[in-house]
Amino acid sequence: PLYWVHRAQAEMSGGQTLSTESTSLRTVALASKDAQGSVSVLIGRYSCGKTVSWCRGGVEQQLDDAPAPPIPVTVRITNLGFVTSVQAKILRIPNQNLTGALLQPIDMVTVTLPVTQGTAVLATPSFQDGDAYYVTIKPKN
Repeated sequence: PLYWVHRAQAEMSGGQTLSTESTSLRTVALASKDAQGSVSVLIGRYSCGKTVSWCRGGVEQQLDDAPAPPIPVTVRITNLGFVTSVQAKILRIPNQNLTGALLQPIDMVTVTLPVTQGTAVLATPSFQDGDAYYVTIKPKN
């Protein structure tokens, strides 16, 4: 799975960096816009485990704890420009429950998002610890 995260981030290089914010304390989102106006967003989630022991150190503590349960995450993407709506294609890069190599990110859904004053709000499906979502956003025709 890490290959797909690195590939997604590499595809974002060279574009204009956009501002993002998330409803989840332990969610990181990076966004960029290319010259054609397409936006790429890479969203990752981590936690400290159910008992927060993962953030306190020690591998021995990590073995005694389980990942926190999946949660939905909302991400705001700003500076989208003068459009009224966009189409967002969401791909999931799972980190757990894989039976073999991940041949490609999992196509989840394509949604239409309204844009208000250059900002769109994206709600992800339930987000498991260690997973990533790669979202491609294009102005809707």
